[in-house]
Amino acid sequence: MKVVNVKNVAIGEGMTKICVPLVAPTDYDVDYQLRIIAKSEPDMVEFRADMYEKCFDREALMKTLAKIHDKLGQFPIIFTFRTKGEGGCMEATLSQYHDLLIDAIDSGYIDIVDIEYFSDMEIVDEVIAEAHSKGVHDTPHQAVINRLTERAFLRVVPHVSAALFLHLLVERLPQKIHGSPVILRPQAVPLHKLA
Repeated sequence: MKVVNVKNVAIGEGMTKICVPLVAPTDYDVDYQLRIIAKSEPDMVEFRADMYEKCFDREALMKTLAKIHDKLGQFPIIFTFRTKGEGGCMEATLSQYHDLLIDAIDSGYIDIVDIEYFSDMEIVDEVIAEAHSKGVHDTPHQAVINRLTERAFLRVVPHVSAALFLHLLVERLPQKIHGSPVILRPQAVPLHKLA
């Protein structure tokens, strides 16, 4: 399997990688979660834009991405917008989805863009081409296929004793499953839904 180097993380070799989601609906929540995530020192950070209530306000989104990059830029930053049809929190037209991903890629604040593979294929190909032209890694095509067939993504639900679960899991988890790296990717659950 090909090793992908993103900042200080070699995806595809070494220890199990831990990706922490930033699932903040408001600017206040973004600031709060940035402080917590910075202290936890994950391998990667995933910004779930579909959880952010101002994600379609380009100016607000760019300020938020800049803030995330400023505070957590030492870690690879994954930009994800999951539509309701893919289990996310917001609907988006194909045009909105396309523009959102292109804006995030062009911002220079992200390292990886997570593209819904089952979107319109013309848009997927265009977004991938834009990502590659800007040096941003993508997750569809080969990576989504890896996710479905080769790479094991383990989702951790935060409200189910996540710290204990992670400790036990990491202690016993193999570094690779069927020759592919294991990436711990916590299930994104907005904090307000945990109450």
